[in-house]
Amino acid sequence: MQLNKITFLILILLNIASSNPIFNTSIHEKYKLAEAYYDSDLYDDAIIIYEEILEIQKSIGGLSHSILLDLVEKIYQLHLINNNTIKAKEYLQEYINIQSSHMLQLQKTYINPLNELKNIYINEKEPELVFRIDSLLTIIDTNMDNFPIDSLLNLPHLLVNTDPNYEIDTEYSINDYALEKMNEGFNQLNNQNYNDAIINFNNSLMLNAKSLDINYFESIDFNNQQDTLYNLFLKNVSQDSTNSLSYFYLGLFKYFDKNYEQSIQYFKKYSEANLEDINPLLFSGKINFLQSNFLDAIFYFYRALKINPNNLEANLYLAKSLIQIEDYSEAIKILKYILKENKNNYELMLSLGIASYFTDNNEEAINYLIQSLLLKSDDYNTYYYLGLSYSKLDLNKKSLEAYKKCIEINPNFSLAHYEMGKIYDLILDDNKAIEHFKLAKRTSSFDDLNYRLGMVYYKNEMFIQAMDPMKDYIINNLNDFSTLQILGDIFLKVERYSEAIDTYSRLIISDENNETYYLHIANSHYKLNNFLDALAYYKKVIDLNDTNHEIFFKVGFILNKQELFNEAEVYLNKALECGPLNKNLLIELGQCYAGQKKFLQSMLTFKQALQFSLEDPIIHYQLGVIYKELQMYDLAIDNFLFFIKFHEDDEITYTLIGDSYFELGEYKNAIKYFNKSYKINYNIKPLFKIGKSYQKLDDTKNAIKYFRNVLKKNPDHVKSRIQLIKIYKQLNREKDIKKECEIIYMLDRSAYNMLTPCVQSIQNKK
Repeated sequence: MQLNKITFLILILLNIASSNPIFNTSIHEKYKLAEAYYDSDLYDDAIIIYEEILEIQKSIGGLSHSILLDLVEKIYQLHLINNNTIKAKEYLQEYINIQSSHMLQLQKTYINPLNELKNIYINEKEPELVFRIDSLLTIIDTNMDNFPIDSLLNLPHLLVNTDPNYEIDTEYSINDYALEKMNEGFNQLNNQNYNDAIINFNNSLMLNAKSLDINYFESIDFNNQQDTLYNLFLKNVSQDSTNSLSYFYLGLFKYFDKNYEQSIQYFKKYSEANLEDINPLLFSGKINFLQSNFLDAIFYFYRALKINPNNLEANLYLAKSLIQIEDYSEAIKILKYILKENKNNYELMLSLGIASYFTDNNEEAINYLIQSLLLKSDDYNTYYYLGLSYSKLDLNKKSLEAYKKCIEINPNFSLAHYEMGKIYDLILDDNKAIEHFKLAKRTSSFDDLNYRLGMVYYKNEMFIQAMDPMKDYIINNLNDFSTLQILGDIFLKVERYSEAIDTYSRLIISDENNETYYLHIANSHYKLNNFLDALAYYKKVIDLNDTNHEIFFKVGFILNKQELFNEAEVYLNKALECGPLNKNLLIELGQCYAGQKKFLQSMLTFKQALQFSLEDPIIHYQLGVIYKELQMYDLAIDNFLFFIKFHEDDEITYTLIGDSYFELGEYKNAIKYFNKSYKINYNIKPLFKIGKSYQKLDDTKNAIKYFRNVLKKNPDHVKSRIQLIKIYKQLNREKDIKKECEIIYMLDRSAYNMLTPCVQSIQNKK
């Protein structure tokens, strides 16, 4: 070795002697010298020469990066031969930096094609793709091709374009190691070594392994030890707030407890210190999705995709959230993007089917939904959307089959019953439509369901059943006046007059000159015996239409009931002027005349009414009353007897017949009919009249008997006592006269003072 070194020095001296006196050695000669040192195993000397060459080449500039890389490679390899790892790492880093700088420079060649591609997507109105290209251009423009010199080793960022099914050995080992640590943690947990369990759980989490994804953590079951672990993790963060790993597990525990608000706060604290971990963002997004906070969910899933653009959960739930906010086209783009590598994912297929349905791509929707069913055949929701898609294509038979499958799996799924009801309604199978609408109504209540159920009931004249669903519908649709009219009609049909009044009053707000609405309100008030209100609304109808003879008649009818006969006559005559003559109008007019004691006019009117119905017992009765008032008792009796043929139990008519015979002096006949009247309700009035009839026949014994019968029923009946006094006077029964006078004196002083026998009795006393 010593000899080699001497020989090498001689060669150097000879070289120097033949060179420039100022030792201006060329780069090429330096290379030869360094190689000579290397070949002679003088590595330190070779390193010195190579480093000089490197500095000279750096100062020259414009050299190919490959020349620099070769030189740096020689230097770090020499340091490795010398076992100087510190210097080797320094030059290895420089090698990486030179290569990275070159790659960054090469990226600038992307600028022109990316700008061209951006213009294409601008024209095609694809804002998401334009945004992504802009992001790439910004990165290229802002990238620096120089690197800081420090003691830390900076590894290069590589473009990844591997087979997605390929995983390098290190990734497998990290995943396996992470799972081993979790399993070790559970083993420690089972042995109640809580601190060791926590250490293993934290160590596993620190690896950020792909195997520990959101699905893994969701499947974890801490059983009854969760509360203990929660308290220990909570204690850890209270003692050291920088212990960020504990926040993840605290968020996970609260997620399991469905305490979502607190769960998000813990995940947020964890995420602030662990920016590259996608799981807390996925959990926070999923929580917001479950709570229907879809915009917040989208925010978290977008953040997750910044960490890993190909993450299945983030893409899938982002798409599902977009579906919920009805951005179906964007959802489909995302779903198709992840479809290539996830064709056996049921949720993905279902979501594509749903989004396609809502964008009216029904054939495509059917295709995705059928594929979804091949992956999971027992999901009722898939059959439901399949039914909807078939229905959009008017394939009602297939649609019904899908809905039937849906309710086989979930018999209480109201939307499927609702859709079946719609189809049966469409094909006019009203019974089945009602059946399924009712089943839907058991667990749901929404406007279209209520409307359709109410209308199919209404169409089939099932008014009582139609009432409730129509009321439920109209509560949310008060300005749907056509349906409000139907509801008003239903209330009239089921005799819910108060509600009919409210309904038509609401309709009047929309059409204040609609006489039909006023008429229905008036009729409803009339049915409720609110005659004053009815009268007011009938008069409003007349204001809108003064040729409606029916309304004039109804006003006259009400006025008759209120015994306002003069005013009634005006309206009834108006009815005669406006409309045809009819029996009911003549009857009311006859009663109106009778009420004003215009008996002759009343008689003529009733006779005219009788021409419309010769055997109408009511008209005969009215004529009987009028004839009686005109003292035409024979005619009165004939008409009353005609009425009795149809109303054998009418005590008043028997009494009126008895009165008529009494006036004719036919007292026995009078007694006969008074007895018939009495036997119906045992009223004392005909009993008293029987006594009077016997009195007229001078049958004092029976007369006394019947008057006393009256007094048995009503001891205060003064008229019977007066008649008894008259009979006792004829019979000179002073003692009985005195007794009756004393009783009358106590009952009715004015009647007593008008009785001559009683006054004479007092005078005789004096």
